[in-house]
Amino acid sequence: MVELGNAPAATKVATVFIIIAFVVFLVGFGAPYWRDYPLGGNSGLWQSCGLFLGLDGCSYFTDLDEVGKDSYLPDWFESTRVFEAIGLIAAIVGLLFLVLYTCVSKTSGNKIVAFLTAILTLGTGGVIMLGVIIYGSKVDTDYLQWAFALTTASGCLYVISGILLFVSMCSK
Repeated sequence: MVELGNAPAATKVATVFIIIAFVVFLVGFGAPYWRDYPLGGNSGLWQSCGLFLGLDGCSYFTDLDEVGKDSYLPDWFESTRVFEAIGLIAAIVGLLFLVLYTCVSKTSGNKIVAFLTAILTLGTGGVIMLGVIIYGSKVDTDYLQWAFALTTASGCLYVISGILLFVSMCSK
C-alpha cells in the first residue's frame, strides 16, 4: 500500500475535497430540505414533510404513486432526480478509482487510472450541477433550503477536485 504522503500536493488537496464532497453530497441527496413551502412543510428529491398535496407528516414520493397519482411529478423534477442519482453512482465509482490511484501499489501513479479518476470526478461534478441547475431554475429561489445548498457545494467541490487531479497528472 502506497502512502498519500508521496503524492503531489494537488492530489492530496483533491483527495480531501472529494471525501468532503462525497459526505456533503450524501447528506444533501437524501435530506428532505431542498425547498420549503410558504404554507409550511418542506421537500427534497425523495420525501416531503408537512402539508404537501393534502398530506400531513412525512411521505415518500413513491408512496403517492401507490395512491393512484402516477404522473403528479413534473418532468423537470424527475430529471433532477435522475441526474442526482447518476451523480451518486459516479461519486461511488470515482471514490473507488481514487483509492486505486492513491492507495493500491499496483495502480498508484498510473496515468490511465489518474486520467479516469479525473474524468469521473469532473463528470460527477457535472451531473450533480446539471441536476442542481434544473431544480434551481424551476423553484423560486426564496424557498430553496440547506440540502440544495449542500448538493450545490458538493458539485462545485467535485469540479474543483477534477481540475486539481488534471493539474496533478500533468505536472508529473
